Amino acid sequence: MFGLSTNLCTASARDVVDQLFGRTHKPAADSAGPSTFRPPSYDADTGTTASQRALANIIAIIYNMEHQASEAEATVSEEGGHITTAAGTEDADKLDMKASSAFNISTRGGDDTITMKAGTLALLNGGGGNDTLNVAASYIGDVDGGDGNDMIQMKTDLALGVTGGNGNDTIKISADAMLGIDGGAGDDTIYLEGNRIFATGGTGNDTITIRNTGDDPAELSFVKGDGKDTVGTNGPIDIRFGYPAIFGTGKTSFAFAPDDLDISVSQGQLIVKSRLSDDAITIDFEAGALEQGVPRYTFEMDKGDYVLKVR
Repeated sequence: MFGLSTNLCTASARDVVDQLFGRTHKPAADSAGPSTFRPPSYDADTGTTASQRALANIIAIIYNMEHQASEAEATVSEEGGHITTAAGTEDADKLDMKASSAFNISTRGGDDTITMKAGTLALLNGGGGNDTLNVAASYIGDVDGGDGNDMIQMKTDLALGVTGGNGNDTIKISADAMLGIDGGAGDDTIYLEGNRIFATGGTGNDTITIRNTGDDPAELSFVKGDGKDTVGTNGPIDIRFGYPAIFGTGKTSFAFAPDDLDISVSQGQLIVKSRLSDDAITIDFEAGALEQGVPRYTFEMDKGDYVLKVR
């Protein structure tokens, strides 16, 4: 393989042939002197051999392919330090962005890598592929990893409406407060650290780790069809057997009632199993997470949902 200079890439195919073979002009038709033997493949009109013409066609094809590829590059629109839109391609994109604010970012297909530092970030969609989203901002809202096994890492003051989408995702969020964190479909691994935590693993057999840095209990939503989840926590927790408004209203009919559930407790552990399905949630408490070693629980009604409060 050989490299072409910039002027070769932008020249016409005929010019490229001339440069490669050192030809500056075609021979004059009335050139004086003895006749010169030319192989049958020689074209007297153009002054090129068959091999040179073939090479010209190859170069033209390569040039057209590169030209078409350049039209499919990722794009970023920015005004005064604010990213108003950014779009990836169907291939694996790598975008590293810094801005005062960022809005409406879509990486489309491919295994994309997005690194973002911003004051605020809203509307980020990873699209298809196994994406890696590394985001730091004061506010992060409306993030969807899309299809694929995504890695989503966030550091923020407030995270609102973040989902891994379809696939076995890994989600790590450190925030003062987070609301509407949803693993989506698939067997997800979720790590949440913050003062106020409202989340769900979504459907699939999820593993959730909670590091509560505040005084209020973390809250997890769990409904019919959510699978068999395992939760590890360093403090008290509330299990809401319904979905709050942040997750939408489409799962109201999937809520559990106390009579639908079997609950067992042991040292440092509480297990809830559905009598109606294979759904179950196991909560493991770190040493010192509860007032007593064996969890104590009560049911309360809140905003139309039954909430299991474990202390």
